[in-house]
Amino acid sequence: MTFKKQLFFGILMVLAVIGLVNSLLYNLSGVIFMFALAALVVFVIHRFSGRRSAGVDSKYQQAVRRQKQQMKQKKKAARSRKNIPFQVIDGNKGKTEKKKYLH
Repeated sequence: MTFKKQLFFGILMVLAVIGLVNSLLYNLSGVIFMFALAALVVFVIHRFSGRRSAGVDSKYQQAVRRQKQQMKQKKKAARSRKNIPFQVIDGNKGKTEKKKYLH
């Protein structure tokens, strides 16, 4: 931020604090009512708009569900595999080469 913006923001915050202290000293019930009203408004907005948004979050949730389903399918496939022991096949590779060098 530039210096002018910082100065403006600082003055605005000082005036807000002065106004809040003044309201607390002379009109406490009004301040409590305003905070309660603001909390109620925030609660109502959060309650009714929380799960209806169909933006990036829902696509993320769909991807998570797909990934969980794929992991379940992989676990099922891993469980259903049979344990077949490995079988060693005796090959001829290398045996003929040794015989050539021995003769």
